[in-house]
Amino acid sequence: YRASIISAAIIAAAVIVVLLIAAAMGVAAFLALRPAGGNGATGPLLEGFDIGSVERIEVVPVSGDRMEIALSDRAPGVWVMGWRDGAGVERSWPAAGSRVRGALRLLADLRCDAGASAETGRSGARVILRAAGGIARELGLSSSALAGKTRVWVDGTPRAAAIPIG
Repeated sequence: YRASIISAAIIAAAVIVVLLIAAAMGVAAFLALRPAGGNGATGPLLEGFDIGSVERIEVVPVSGDRMEIALSDRAPGVWVMGWRDGAGVERSWPAAGSRVRGALRLLADLRCDAGASAETGRSGARVILRAAGGIARELGLSSSALAGKTRVWVDGTPRAAAIPIG
């Protein structure tokens, strides 16, 4: 009987130690991953840009290949996706307008961490939004992520932002 009391006490002590270690790791992760700005204020990633006036979206991956989605010149309101295949032949295909508008809406709703550092050396893809009147915004994406966030540069300015991904 006494051995079972001792083993139950050892198990209880081990559970308490594991819970304390988990709590300490949670606090350490919170402190390490919070924004450097301290106040945690956020703002729109594309502040002052009318996402509803976008007529063309260009995606340039690290490989340098270019894909674009643009409003059709021939059919109003129809989006067409264009790319160059491995043989260098231009290809195009209609894109679902609801999905394009949904993607633009997601971009419009993105909020950035005000305290994100503006490190240099973008290493990921670029997304260029071209709107009516020749207005454009370029997003440079980092190829690395931490805690579900990645760095984004807007028009090459030091407005780097950590935004949620995945």
